[in-house]
Amino acid sequence: MALGLLTPTARTESGHRLYGRAQLQAVERRMAADAELHARLRRLLAASAEHGEPRVAELTETMEAMAMSDRYYTQEQQEALAQRREALGPEGMRAAEQAWADLIAEAEAERTAGTDPAAPRMQEIARRWRALVERFTGGDPAIRESLGRMYREEGGERASRGAVSSELMAYVGRRSA
Repeated sequence: MALGLLTPTARTESGHRLYGRAQLQAVERRMAADAELHARLRRLLAASAEHGEPRVAELTETMEAMAMSDRYYTQEQQEALAQRREALGPEGMRAAEQAWADLIAEAEAERTAGTDPAAPRMQEIARRWRALVERFTGGDPAIRESLGRMYREEGGERASRGAVSSELMAYVGRRSA
């Protein structure tokens, strides 16, 4: 029965299928993506065990985030990002998430107050914002470009899963009024 999972690159004279290195790499990439999905779902379920059953919204959000990640980051970039998450560990991830939450709140307060984006206080926030982006990307220009493309195409609110409004992204990105 043919499932259509892999297309052979050639066949032997006797009709046996031959598969090339490209198919092996495709299967390995899919396995790595599935392993990442498995790890994310395990983390979600473990967190849910501490706080109650997982909600459908949480599972949906996880799946949407993974699909977005697949659209904008290459497999190699996703692996590099996963290695950075592992290196930080749970405590480091919580600290990074808190640093972002604090910075977003500061920037939103300045935007709401009508602070000129060119003001020294806002320029300091923008500098720290860029530094956090650099930490996230590991200074990799390709990952930075993928991240930027995701924010441009998806919009700030969707790309950040609701953490940053499009208005705030535009405000932080401005250098002068």
